[in-house]
Amino acid sequence: MNRSLISLTLLIVLGLALASCGTAGGGADKTFKVGIVQQVTHPALDGAREGVKKAFADAGVKAEFIEKNAQNDVPTLTTIAEGFRDSKVDMVIAIGTLPLQTSYKVLKDSSIPIVFNSVTDPYQAGVAKSETDHPGVTGVQALPPVQQAFDLIFMVKPDAKKVGIIWTSTEKNSEVATGIARDYAKSKGIEFVEKQVTKADEVLAAAEALAGEKVDAIFISTDSTVVSALESVVKVANESKIPLVCNDPASASRGCVAALGLDYPDNGYQSTVNMAIPILTGQKKPEEIAIVKQKNNIVAINTAAAQQQGVTIPDSISSQAKQKFDTITPKK
Repeated sequence: MNRSLISLTLLIVLGLALASCGTAGGGADKTFKVGIVQQVTHPALDGAREGVKKAFADAGVKAEFIEKNAQNDVPTLTTIAEGFRDSKVDMVIAIGTLPLQTSYKVLKDSSIPIVFNSVTDPYQAGVAKSETDHPGVTGVQALPPVQQAFDLIFMVKPDAKKVGIIWTSTEKNSEVATGIARDYAKSKGIEFVEKQVTKADEVLAAAEALAGEKVDAIFISTDSTVVSALESVVKVANESKIPLVCNDPASASRGCVAALGLDYPDNGYQSTVNMAIPILTGQKKPEEIAIVKQKNNIVAINTAAAQQQGVTIPDSISSQAKQKFDTITPKK
């Protein structure tokens, strides 16, 4: 996984600071209580969580992690955030847009800082006004490279004229990504067919509806609900010989022909080493650390999916791929 120079420098400085001065609010042996709340189970968000924990381990900072997963249930998110508040955790790390919005609502009048990752747009989510105006919260924005991923469609299906998408109406992150895809498709003269869902159980029917409308390809961006039920889309894509292109590299192993997107483990790692740890150790306050955008992208391909979906992956994609799969492995 790529690590920026600033991250390496910070680790060195942090190590020296901890060794000589101890951590904020206690000695060098202080163990911080960190609440981690995740929107739903799927590989990208799981990877971001593991990136968070790896950053703590690499920095030698001790933490008691209270890990919670709301499985896309908003009332559960509220209960989790209230639990973090009542148990007086030292920090909340929000993985995903809904956990961030809910944690911010519950904790904004407390002194508990929030650091986020895997969030498409913290500004439209209502937790920040700008990169430098965000009291009590900061993080690394995971704005997916929607246009670049969409272009993969034309590489695996050059004659594509009609592209379908499934997205969740209650996810602000998905609304943002879908808007980008919609505008880009229009600029390319592509008919863009949208199917909205509100829960994972509706994804299969939405995929079948797209197949019924004879789309040339299906595009799935970083929608947590849809990605959590990606196997339903893969099933329809395979049966109907419709290439499935995704905006989350981890989705390639599950049956997307090709995917281009952010390195989510790195997203979690960078938000922790550059933001969460300096805040916990008293070096910075959340409002003193600017929100930044994640930049590390990955291309992933799946040759088994390509065969089942009736396309060939061109060398122009495979030569860029950092991850290559020759089997379809459903989410566990």
